[in-house]
Amino acid sequence: MHHPTDPARDPQSHQRARRAKAAWAQATQRHGIQWVVWCFAPFVGSVLLTMAFALLLPWWSVPRTLVPGHGLVWQGLAVVVGVVAALQWRLRKEVPPSQARRVLAWLTTLGALMAWPVVTMGLLPTVNGARLTAERVTQVQLMQLTTSPQKGQREPYHWARIVPLDGGTPGSQGGQGGKTRNDASSAGDVKAGRLLVSAADHAAWSQSGTNVLHITHSRGLLGARVVTDIQGVLP
Repeated sequence: MHHPTDPARDPQSHQRARRAKAAWAQATQRHGIQWVVWCFAPFVGSVLLTMAFALLLPWWSVPRTLVPGHGLVWQGLAVVVGVVAALQWRLRKEVPPSQARRVLAWLTTLGALMAWPVVTMGLLPTVNGARLTAERVTQVQLMQLTTSPQKGQREPYHWARIVPLDGGTPGSQGGQGGKTRNDASSAGDVKAGRLLVSAADHAAWSQSGTNVLHITHSRGLLGARVVTDIQGVLP
């Protein structure tokens, strides 16, 4: 009968663990804690910038809510890859080839992966909403109003589940601000899904039985469309 090898008694596993531990010690002793800090700089920096933007939002009104079907995942990945490439270049320039450099390279990649969701959901929506163009109005069907818990807060998130309608909704035809009709092209900008809404709108639509919404949205600086206004249509 075959018994699995005990890692503590496996000479190869023990040697690999010793080599990894020695490489970590070499990386921290020879290059100091400075490079370890640099490895996690993308994550720490993105968290600090997101917190700074959150503190500025009451004075700097920037729309951040994206319409369903739009996101900033790939833009966030591009930012993180660029930062990692710069750190890896500096690492290869300053640290000679060794096991320690490989450990630092892996830590840099780990720090970047940790930063990716923070950059995508915390930092880039504010950057995207800093400049808006191509405003449009789209009519959608309000299918359901829901809530979900907000971590560390008593007030939950409020959501509207929507489905775009094929028909046209009056918007200004050309006009000031570049609004267009809710034709097929503008309807295609909004996909079926959940839309984050305010608590006041959530309560008002629930009470009035609203089932149609007019969503005003614009293209942001990074290409994702941002909600700038929502109007409920009384039944």
